[in-house]
Amino acid sequence: MSDASTKAWGVSDSQQRLAKRVEPSDILLHYIDSVRAWAGYSTVTGRMEANNRDSDQDWRDAIPSVIPIQAEVWLSMHQCEITKENTDLHTMKYHRKNAFTSIPANAAELIVEAIETSKNKQCVATAEFQKSWEIDAENYYWTIVRSRSKGRCWLCGETAASWIARQSKFLPIQESVAKEIGERFLDMAHIAARHKKGRMSPDNIRALCPNCHRIVDRIPDEARKLLLSANETSDQVESHCPA
Repeated sequence: MSDASTKAWGVSDSQQRLAKRVEPSDILLHYIDSVRAWAGYSTVTGRMEANNRDSDQDWRDAIPSVIPIQAEVWLSMHQCEITKENTDLHTMKYHRKNAFTSIPANAAELIVEAIETSKNKQCVATAEFQKSWEIDAENYYWTIVRSRSKGRCWLCGETAASWIARQSKFLPIQESVAKEIGERFLDMAHIAARHKKGRMSPDNIRALCPNCHRIVDRIPDEARKLLLSANETSDQVESHCPA
């Protein structure tokens, strides 16, 4: 982007259909789903385009498109909780709406007003709100990391499909059970544990199969960090994939 203050909003595959309707000069209202609070708003400066901002191909696979935006107001975590004080917004069920869903102009005006009211206030969010905020942020990062993994354990290369194929030699696995295994096969593992001040970011998260996750949880912290911080290429991971 030519203007340093211009940013881009990521669009995943599942969001493409609605995101295509977004036009320049539209207002994007940013909502934090788990805490049901508003985080700010921005002005759209261009139509959806290919994600050329990330150099990592895995990131581009997870977030293939972006919408250029001009940030207007971004609230701190503490200020976001204040937007919940607007009781007129409580009945609108925004947590049930898909990203890039259009809303009525009068509702949008109420939201912008709540954000503007909150932006200059000095406050400290409640402990409950802060915990929910952290959970939501980490779940978002986990979604990205899991998408980048393409279903493969970061350490051993195992996938749900390879595990099911091996087990099916001894015990047939029903399709419904196989689907559930696939959805839950990978665990979120931290390089540096959260309770030891590990960062809340994708760089501190790995997608591991249950066996690898159990093992790294039992080794010393330094060994765990070294193992999960190693830079392996996808070809190297492929080579460990169980037959």
